[in-house]
Amino acid sequence: IRKQNQIDHAPVLSRKAGLIKYADKISNIRDIVDSPPVHWSAKRKLDYVTWGENVINNVRTRNASLEHYFDELIERTRKSIGNKDKGK
Repeated sequence: IRKQNQIDHAPVLSRKAGLIKYADKISNIRDIVDSPPVHWSAKRKLDYVTWGENVINNVRTRNASLEHYFDELIERTRKSIGNKDKGK
């Protein structure tokens, strides 16, 4: 419920709050690659990435550079999780 609330509330955030939301999701998603929780499966990591993307999709048009960086991060993260977890 808490995660869905973030998705639902994102469209009404102020511009500044939307930019903070970008920063938070970028930081968290980078951590999924760099230092993920040890007990998280590839599916849980990917679910988190998808959730973060859903939140950000509701604050689009705040900053074109951040959007581009975020989209590239999502793509790299999904590839990285798939490559790291092959054979597990």
